[in-house]
Amino acid sequence: MLKRKVRYILLVVVLFVITLLSVDAVMTFQLNKKVDYYLKFFDKNKNKIQNMYDPLNIKQIPYSTIDQLYQKRQTDETSVDWDKFAYVNYVTDLDYLCNALLQFKKLNESGSKAKLLALVTDTILDKSEDTAEVQAMLNKLTSISDRVTIERVGSVIQYNDHTPWSKSLTKLAIFNLTDYERVIYMDNDAILHDNMDELFFLPSYVKFAAPISYWFVSPDDLRTASADIKSLYKTNKLDPIERSLAKRVKNSQEIYNHLPNLPQHFYSKSMKFIIDIDGFKKSDNKVNFATHLMVIKPDVKVANEINDHILPTYLKAKERYDTDLINDELYNFKELIYYQFKLFQKIHGLFKPSVLILPYTKYGLLSKSIDDKREKDLLKNAILGYEREENDDRIQDAKFIHFSDYPLSKPWFYTNSDEIQCSEEHSISDEYCQLWKSLYKEFLDARTMCQTS
Repeated sequence: MLKRKVRYILLVVVLFVITLLSVDAVMTFQLNKKVDYYLKFFDKNKNKIQNMYDPLNIKQIPYSTIDQLYQKRQTDETSVDWDKFAYVNYVTDLDYLCNALLQFKKLNESGSKAKLLALVTDTILDKSEDTAEVQAMLNKLTSISDRVTIERVGSVIQYNDHTPWSKSLTKLAIFNLTDYERVIYMDNDAILHDNMDELFFLPSYVKFAAPISYWFVSPDDLRTASADIKSLYKTNKLDPIERSLAKRVKNSQEIYNHLPNLPQHFYSKSMKFIIDIDGFKKSDNKVNFATHLMVIKPDVKVANEINDHILPTYLKAKERYDTDLINDELYNFKELIYYQFKLFQKIHGLFKPSVLILPYTKYGLLSKSIDDKREKDLLKNAILGYEREENDDRIQDAKFIHFSDYPLSKPWFYTNSDEIQCSEEHSISDEYCQLWKSLYKEFLDARTMCQTS
C-alpha cells in the first residue's frame, strides 16, 4: 500500500515537472517567434511605421544627422531658452580647474550660447594652503562669460583606492542637475576644438547619449560586424541611410527606426538573452558607453537610484568606477534591450527608447588613436558595421579629443611637447605623428593662461 502511494506521488511530481517544462518550452518558443517577428517588422516597415519605436536594437546616429537636426531646430520659429542647456565639468584639483578654464574659454570663443557649469568639489575649495591660487583661478573662470556658474559639490571618494580614478564617482552629480533640460558632460583632461551645441537637440526622448569604447574593437570584430549587418539587412552601405535620414529630418519625420543599428556582435552572441538575461554576463560586452563625454537629461529618479542604492555599493567595491556604474547599472546594452522589449510588449505605441550612440570620431576620440596604425581602420567610419563610399569621419574634424596615451602621462605633466615622441613601432606616418604631437603643443600653449603669478 505504501509503495503504491509513493509511486503515485512520484508520478504526480513527474507529470507536474513535465507540464512546467512543456509550458516553459512553449513560452520560450512563442517569445522567440515574437523577437524574430519584430526584428523583421521594424526593418521591412520602417517607412510606414508611425509612433512606434524599435525596442530590439541600440541605435547609432551619424554626425550628419545630428547636424541636420540642429540646423532644422535653428530655422524653427520657436526660440531656444539657452538657460536650460549647460556644458558641465567637475573639478577635484588645481590642474583640472585649469583644464575647465581652457574648455570654457574655447566654448565661449566658438559661439556657444549654453550655460557653462563647473562643479567644484569641497576638497579643493576648503584646501587652505591653495586658497589664493584657487580663488585666482575661479575669478579667471567667471570672467570668461556671465554664463559661467560655479557650483560647490561634495567629493565622492573611494578612500581605500589610490588610483587616479578614486574621485571619479563625483561626476555622477550631473544626473541631478534638474534645473537644466539637457547637459553635455565633458571630462576636462581633453582638448576641445569647437562647441557641440548640436548635441543639445537630439530627439527629445533620448535621456542618455555617448560615444562607445571603440578602442576595444579588433579588426576581426570589424569584419564580423560588417558581415552581420550585410547578412541581416542585405547591405551595410551608410550613404543611402544618411540620405534617407536627411530627407526625413527636412520633412520633420521621425528618424529613430531609420538609424543604423549597433551590430549585435558587440553585446551578445544571440538574441536569446531576451528570454533569459541572467544567462549572460554584463562584462561580455565587447564595447560599452564611454563616459568622457555624455549627453544627459537630468532625472530625479535616476539621481536618487544612484545616490540611495548604487553608490553605497560602489564606494565599498574595489576598482569599480563611474564607467562601470554607468554601463553595468544604468545603461548596459543587453539589459536595455531586454527591458525595452519587455515594456514594448505591454504598451507598444507608448514605448520610447532612451539612448543613442554618438560618433566617436567627432565626440569621443582618444588621442592615442590618431597616430596608431592598429586603429587606422576604426577611424575611417564611426558607425560600426557600416561602410561609406568615401571616408567622411576625418580625425582633423574631431571636436572633442580625450588625452589617453598610456604609458605617457597627461599633458600637463610635461613642460614642452618635445618631451613627447611618437611610437616607432605603431606610428602611421610622420604626418599623423605631427598631428598627434600638435595636440600636446596646443594644450600646453593654452595652459599658460592659468598662471596666477
